[in-house]
Amino acid sequence: MEDTPDHQMARICFRSGLQLFIVFRPHSTTHFNYAFMKRTYETTPDNVHAWTFSSRVRREELILLALKSSFLDEVGAGHSSNPAETGIFNLQSQGYRGFQYGNPQIRQDMLELRLYDGDGSVDIKFLQTGYEEPAGVTQPEINRLVQSLHKAPSQLAATTAKINNSN
Repeated sequence: MEDTPDHQMARICFRSGLQLFIVFRPHSTTHFNYAFMKRTYETTPDNVHAWTFSSRVRREELILLALKSSFLDEVGAGHSSNPAETGIFNLQSQGYRGFQYGNPQIRQDMLELRLYDGDGSVDIKFLQTGYEEPAGVTQPEINRLVQSLHKAPSQLAATTAKINNSN
């Protein structure tokens, strides 16, 4: 996989068959933030009131509903099913806030996380197609991963990038 100026990627393959696909997008290339996405996901048809006095408010709600549909179509792209169909859940750690697409109690080929901080976003996909564990990834495992995420000091990140680019 190739890093580009607008994102950095990693794919981690475990002997068990589980694969993690991780993408970091810096703030300058992330078009949306956590607050906007949360507002979008919380918008439902019940929020769109036909008798709202302000047509601007109604128009905003309709736009958010359309965006929600578009965003959810992108989740799980390239896979047979969309993990968001089994639920969208809020996640939070000391440094990140975001969303989990998919309920791990319902074994799916993929679960997806999108986490935001002030510097950008991190997407993590749990690819379970070849995963030998019958139950799949569990919620405590997902929570541990989210809680363990932290930013590398900028000096370490620059050194690592330099090493990776020289190979």
